[in-house]
Amino acid sequence: MVPFGGTYCKGYLDNEKYVCLDDDVKPNSRNCTVYSFGVGADTTFDDMASYYGCDIFMFDPTINGSELQMTNSEREAFYPWGLSSFHYKQNFSIEYDGKPTEKLEGEFTTYEDIRKRLGHQKRDVNYLKLDIENMEWSVLPQLVKGGHLDRVSQLAIEVHTMDIIKASPEKVLPLLQSYWQILVSLKQLGFLRVSHRFNPVLETIYFDRAHNQSISTCMEILYVKRGFNRRRHLQSRLPLPEVPL
Repeated sequence: MVPFGGTYCKGYLDNEKYVCLDDDVKPNSRNCTVYSFGVGADTTFDDMASYYGCDIFMFDPTINGSELQMTNSEREAFYPWGLSSFHYKQNFSIEYDGKPTEKLEGEFTTYEDIRKRLGHQKRDVNYLKLDIENMEWSVLPQLVKGGHLDRVSQLAIEVHTMDIIKASPEKVLPLLQSYWQILVSLKQLGFLRVSHRFNPVLETIYFDRAHNQSISTCMEILYVKRGFNRRRHLQSRLPLPEVPL
C-alpha cells in the first residue's frame, strides 16, 4: 500500500489516497486509467498518479479548471462535470478570503454518461476515486446495479456520514444502517476493503451522548478487486480524447 498525494489542512493530512501495488490489482505503469471525481484545488494525488504512468481524468464542476496547477498535462485531463445519479445543473460561487469572486454553472451527470462522452465504454478503470461530498450514497447503488464497477480494479471512497450530526437520535441508527448496506453491496461484487482511515477534522465529529464518545463521520476507504489483472488482457493505451466542454 503506497500513499499518493495529500496536503495539510487544519493540522491534518487531507486528500491522501492509498494505492495497492499487489500484483493482482496494481495499475500497469505503462498503461492505466484513473478517474478522479472531486478534485477541489488539490491535484497532488492526480499529479503523482500521472507520474506513475496513468492517464488521469479529473472531474469537478465546482472549480475553475483553468486555475488548476497540474504538473503533467500530457497525462492529465480536466472536465467540469460532477458525478450524480441523474443529470442537472447547479450554480456555484467561488470564494476567496470569504468573498465571492466568481460564479460557475456546474453540470452533474451519471457515470454511464461520462463514460460515453469520453468514449470509454470498453475501457478498464484501474483506480476510481470518489470524493463527492455525500453524493456517494446515491451514486454507488447506481454503479452497482448498472454493472459499472465490473471494469474497476481499485475503488477509493471518501465516505461522508455527517447527516447524523444534525439528525434526531432515533434517526441516527437507520441512517448508518442504510449506508452500511450500500457498502456491503460492494463486497458482493468482489471488492475487498484493504484500508480505512478516519478523518479527524473537528467539523466532522459526531458526539454520541448516550455513550459519551466522539465519532468521526468522515472516512477514507480503499477497496480492491482481487485477481482483476489476471482476468483482464492488456488493453492498448488510448490517447486523451478531444471532448467538447
